[in-house]
Amino acid sequence: MATTEAALLPLRRARTIGEVKAALEAAPHGPALQSALIQRYSTLAADARRDPAGQVRAELLRALRPLVTQADRERLETAVVTYEFGPHGENCAELRAAALLTLSDLDPDLAEVYAAHLLGDNRTETMSGEPALTAIRLLAARGAITPIYLFALKGGVGQEPLGEALRSLDKLPGSLVEGLAWRMLTSEDAVALVGLFDLLTAHAEPEVDPVRWTPQH
Repeated sequence: MATTEAALLPLRRARTIGEVKAALEAAPHGPALQSALIQRYSTLAADARRDPAGQVRAELLRALRPLVTQADRERLETAVVTYEFGPHGENCAELRAAALLTLSDLDPDLAEVYAAHLLGDNRTETMSGEPALTAIRLLAARGAITPIYLFALKGGVGQEPLGEALRSLDKLPGSLVEGLAWRMLTSEDAVALVGLFDLLTAHAEPEVDPVRWTPQH
């Protein structure tokens, strides 16, 4: 027991993503590791100043995925709707994305609902595209295209999420795909246009022709 606690001490004190990863390499797998992850996460969540961008908490939740239990449900539901603000705006996009993935391992149906919420809350981080990218991929994997379609219909939030959303809509009725194509004929968003072309190419209905609908500049 003393050996196990000694091995987990660096994780309980980790202050950066690098320290978390290094501690995990030396940590024993099992209930003791789960307890240490939750303890460190709870300490940081209680005082966000210790983790102002939420990135350490996100890394801890990613590490928790293979160990997650029903006892973690409330913690994950809180994390997936955690918003913290600093001088440059909202900080916890990566935390919400990590919480969503971990929750999906525990309760896929519930995670699907939260994924739809994250697509509609307009709090996606511009540079990373998170948590919208994670939400889109989760929904697409489950065949839940309605919230993805609504996201694309509104124009998305950020280039990469919109491109990913369009790419995920290959099961959308052809008439609705054509409507999206019409909306993007004058777009100068190169990343989203690649997603549109991928959608047009992959779609099974013959009238959805990529040659016809790809904008010509």
